[in-house]
Amino acid sequence: MSVMTDQSYLRQNQYRTGANLDARILIHQRFSTNTYGWFRWVYEHLPIQSSDHLLEIGCGTAAFWRENQPRLPVDVHLTLADLSVGMVNQACAVLPPDPCIKFMVADAQTLPLQSGAMTGAIANHMLYHLPDIARGVAELHRVLAPGGWLCAATNGSQHLAELYELVNEFLPDHPSVSDSASRFGLQNGMDYLAPVFDTVEVHHYDDSLWITEAQPLVAYIKSMWKTERLDDAMAAEMLRSFESRIRQQGGIAIHKSTGIFLARR
Repeated sequence: MSVMTDQSYLRQNQYRTGANLDARILIHQRFSTNTYGWFRWVYEHLPIQSSDHLLEIGCGTAAFWRENQPRLPVDVHLTLADLSVGMVNQACAVLPPDPCIKFMVADAQTLPLQSGAMTGAIANHMLYHLPDIARGVAELHRVLAPGGWLCAATNGSQHLAELYELVNEFLPDHPSVSDSASRFGLQNGMDYLAPVFDTVEVHHYDDSLWITEAQPLVAYIKSMWKTERLDDAMAAEMLRSFESRIRQQGGIAIHKSTGIFLARR
């Protein structure tokens, strides 16, 4: 089983705490060329209404809601769920107390929710982690009420291509982002959603990275699942190499390919 879909590894190592995820979010927040912001852009595509019951599966550290909770209409009920106990605990700690928000540890393939309990669901860059993606999509469809919607965010096959080229200079056998995109990506996500949902739209977010500091880039690389054994000597070598490129070029340009599927039942 790939580490990308190994639920024990994801729960106990990669996402045991929010540190790895936060390192990856930080580089997008600091160095994205599109200043509108990914989280804001996604939120504005969601057809949220007052009194909705929303599920986010794979909520991580609740970064999406730290930014968007103030935008919610009144009386919206949120259920934030993640496979990792550590992630759920951190999400609970960072959001202001609110009787309309509850937290749960849950597997997207076997959601502990009644059928039709939710009016909307969000799966932000996580469906490609599921061993059985079709089962996870079916579960999300099951817990949605008639007319309910699913927002599934993912990447395209060329997302961060230049970053993986940099990594491969030091770790030649490191996989590319296409490993995740080939499982559930912008090119093939419709194949999973269209047979289950009545309508599916795809929306692309135009963005790139212009990285002007080397240390956050090294931190990002160290957070990736295939580089967790990156030793200090190699990390220092990476840092020196990236600093040299930034001095010579002013920055490092990295292409992004991200977007969402918005599906309705």
